[in-house]
Amino acid sequence: MTLNWAGLVPAPRRPALGLAYALLLASGVASLLWPLPSVELASTGWQWWVWISFYIFGTAFALTGVITDLWFGELIGIPLAITVFAIFGVSSFALGGLTAVASGMFLLAVALTLYVRWMQLWDVRRLAEITRAQSATPQKEDR
Repeated sequence: MTLNWAGLVPAPRRPALGLAYALLLASGVASLLWPLPSVELASTGWQWWVWISFYIFGTAFALTGVITDLWFGELIGIPLAITVFAIFGVSSFALGGLTAVASGMFLLAVALTLYVRWMQLWDVRRLAEITRAQSATPQKEDR
């Protein structure tokens, strides 16, 4: 169980992240079976396969990272998912119309939210390396 920033109240972050990544993975599989019209119109056949592969593999890596409590799964998977949401968002804008613009804004907001999560993971990784380096350095005893 993780704690909030003050260390006082249990926070169910991992189950919530796991559920979010599982839902994203399920939507990726659904997109594979039933492609979005905006993506079909804005891409050629091979581009669509690359994007949907990024989507499925990226969310699968992120979900595996949360389940196993290993940060590198998310660190690897999130950039793939960010790429897909940004491309899908821009593709929605390209269609025009109010509905397409609204869905484009939503997809770009998801991409930015995932980017913030990825930056948090990157900071944790960097701090872990600094802590490891400091603990490996012999300390002088105070006398």
